[in-house]
Amino acid sequence: MFSKFDNDLFLNFFNNSFKKLKNKIFFITGATGFVGTWILGALLFANDNFSLNIKIYILSRNPKLFQSSNIYIANHPSVVFIKGDIRKSLNTKTLSQLPDQFDYFIHAACDLSSKISPLDMFEICTLGTKKILDLAKLIKVKEFLLISSGAVYGSQPDNINALSECYLGNLNWKDGDSFAYGLGKINSEWITKEYSNKKYFKTKIARCFAFVGPYMKMDKNFAIGNFIKDAAEGKNIKVKGDGRPIRTYLYAGELSIWLLEILINSKENSIYNVGGSEEISIFNLAKKITNLINPKLSVIVSNSNTFANKSNKYIPDINLIKKELNLTPKIDLEQSIIQTYEWYVSSKC
Repeated sequence: MFSKFDNDLFLNFFNNSFKKLKNKIFFITGATGFVGTWILGALLFANDNFSLNIKIYILSRNPKLFQSSNIYIANHPSVVFIKGDIRKSLNTKTLSQLPDQFDYFIHAACDLSSKISPLDMFEICTLGTKKILDLAKLIKVKEFLLISSGAVYGSQPDNINALSECYLGNLNWKDGDSFAYGLGKINSEWITKEYSNKKYFKTKIARCFAFVGPYMKMDKNFAIGNFIKDAAEGKNIKVKGDGRPIRTYLYAGELSIWLLEILINSKENSIYNVGGSEEISIFNLAKKITNLINPKLSVIVSNSNTFANKSNKYIPDINLIKKELNLTPKIDLEQSIIQTYEWYVSSKC
């Protein structure tokens, strides 16, 4: 499923932590999305290399579609697919077939790359999380990880260099989709904290920022994926806006490791930013990608006013996760781009 590069990355991590996963039972929503696929893949790698006897239950609206394009996962004996929607309760028959208790629950549903309306996005984040928390309570989950987003902070003010977990944010989005997503994630976090306060299970929250790596949607609303795809196909890279916005990117393999570390080893009610530390403008990102993949290509900047009313920065402060969990980015942006490019090319063969 993964390259030798990723397998070595996982091997280095799980060598020190695999014992905590022995005989554990997981329930995962959103396992068919980008983040979920990496979490699932990492867990199956650990299971196969350390004989962990893990069992993973996956909730999906369309299991057959995912299984048809992911044969390794579809045929893995540790994986059980459950057809369902996070906004609806599971039927009695399905519930009766589940184990009496689960060790870990990862709620990773609500993929920003999906083409849905702002209202549907808000409903998935809010109602969907409420239904999932009720399910987690019903099936007696011990520990619950909510995959949230840096979108909860709102637009980053120009006078703040990086967004820390103690920043309260502001509701200043201009774009309808971003507002629905950010507000939905705020609601998801609040509901999750309430279930933790009631001692139904231990909860942890990961506020995810920007990422790059194999299995990402290359033709959606993620600039880095669009750029790599165009460069791989020999097309000049077109930058929307003026190219000034600043981002950081964490490699997807490290993303999955960080999320599992938060789930397994962080304290109850913990909240961590998850993201990269290497700042780069969108224009310089496009230039870096062309230089790495095809230096003959050009970077075309539209110079429109697309970003006129938006903050130029979306930067996480990751000092807390460094201090408490000793996690820091080890894969630089250049290597991350190369790994994603090589995966994309091989996936087209």
